[in-house]
Amino acid sequence: MMKQTLALLMCYILCSGLNLYAAEQPLAADQAYNQGVDFYKKSDYNKAGESFLQSMNTQDKRLEQWSAYNLGSAFFGQAQNAEQKDPAAANQIYQKALDFFKRAIQLEPRDKDAKYNYELTTKKIIEQEQKDKQNQQDKQKKQDQQNKPDQENQQDQQNQQQKQEQKQEQKDQQQQPDKQDGAAAKNEQNKSESGSKPNEQRRQMTQQEAKMLLDNFQQSEDKKKEMDLYKAQQQEILGIKGW
Repeated sequence: MMKQTLALLMCYILCSGLNLYAAEQPLAADQAYNQGVDFYKKSDYNKAGESFLQSMNTQDKRLEQWSAYNLGSAFFGQAQNAEQKDPAAANQIYQKALDFFKRAIQLEPRDKDAKYNYELTTKKIIEQEQKDKQNQQDKQKKQDQQNKPDQENQQDQQNQQQKQEQKQEQKDQQQQPDKQDGAAAKNEQNKSESGSKPNEQRRQMTQQEAKMLLDNFQQSEDKKKEMDLYKAQQQEILGIKGW
């Protein structure tokens, strides 16, 4: 009885060791491939990618090509899941998907699905780069707005000030003709007032001159009479005619 128990125990130990050894051994390429398909159907793209990467290690070119194609699809799914949380990381994962689709095309150039997915992934990378660029621009714009919160207000104030200055300038220009007309009228009035004074002075000078002329004329008449009287006296004295 004791011998039978020891024999069973030894058998159990040996069988357990074999099972542990088998569990530590990597799966065969075809088994890893099938496991990857199962994970992919469950949308577990991380584990699916690990399985397809393992199944690519094979001498079977057809299995390697399928594994490369599916590994590209698994990375594509990972990138889609990462787009919202980490766009930069998503773009790197899309690049990995592109590399494995390219590998699948190299192994089988007639694979239309691989070519289609390669083009699709290329577009996604371009779109993601544009999104990253736009996000950077939006971030920079937001930062600029935070650094210069009053820039637009200052610009508005400057514009309003310019408008007010333009209005004031137009108002001054409109009032300027009225001022000029008033000044011209005042100048005319001054001219008319100032012009009357020389006329008055001229009339006064004419009166003075007339008086002086009259006095001179009177003096001349008196002198003439004196001269005539003197001549008459001389003629009487000298007897000369025709002075």
